[in-house]
Amino acid sequence: MRRRPKGGKATQSKAPILRGVTRTKKSLVKRIEGYTTAPALVLSFTILCTLIVPLMVDLPAASEKMADRIGWIAWLLFSLEYGVRLYFAHDRRAFVRENLTDLAVILIALPTPLVAENDTAFSVLRSLRVLVMAFEIGKDISHLCKTRNVPYAIAIVLLAVVTCGVLGYHFEVKAKGSNIADLGDGVWWALTTITTVGYGDKYPVTWAGRLVAIALMIVGIAFTGIISAALVSIFLRRTEQEVEEEDRRFEERVQRAVQAELAPLREQLQILVDAAKRPK
Repeated sequence: MRRRPKGGKATQSKAPILRGVTRTKKSLVKRIEGYTTAPALVLSFTILCTLIVPLMVDLPAASEKMADRIGWIAWLLFSLEYGVRLYFAHDRRAFVRENLTDLAVILIALPTPLVAENDTAFSVLRSLRVLVMAFEIGKDISHLCKTRNVPYAIAIVLLAVVTCGVLGYHFEVKAKGSNIADLGDGVWWALTTITTVGYGDKYPVTWAGRLVAIALMIVGIAFTGIISAALVSIFLRRTEQEVEEEDRRFEERVQRAVQAELAPLREQLQILVDAAKRPK
């Protein structure tokens, strides 16, 4: 006679409870993410603005300190939001793997105070933070757009043009032999690069600027094709509508012509029918 394992009933009774807790946690995480996606996007934009505005214009010392404080406050709130989602996640390792850009946004900012006195290291770190923030914003925009590919592609392209244009200007403006002299040149270069036009009038001469150009090319190949396909589909849709309208009008003309030809025959046929019905 087999003995029943000790705690068998308890184990069986706990299983549905554990499954219920798991489902509750997953639904809670989804609700939290649904509520925090838009605020996280705002925080990401805030951090990005505090990083790139000092690269675009020379701010007074007081304004630069204020922007730095705003950026760190936004970073703290972003870290808090990430920590809350991580705490309630059912599988925390999977959560970390699925949100690596969020973790990179938090970790890559930590060495900033340590390299504040080294201009080169500080500039490189700031540039890395800008790129990571751009990726993070792109991820948040994709969550908001969901299946709407065209708005997502347009947003990513605009974000890449502005971000990489500013970085290109920052790296190239003081370089020897550079032809990117102001912010407008940087944005123009970014626009021609991401659209794969590449006039050649503006191009980077530094290794950092060329790395930014590579990122722009990758984004351009990936996303400008979506926009081009959308534009082509719009024109094709209009052409198809015009063809359908023309076919409908042609069919109406044919029907009117056939009816006009058949009208006398119908009248004659009706006369013959009436004559046949008359008594002889």
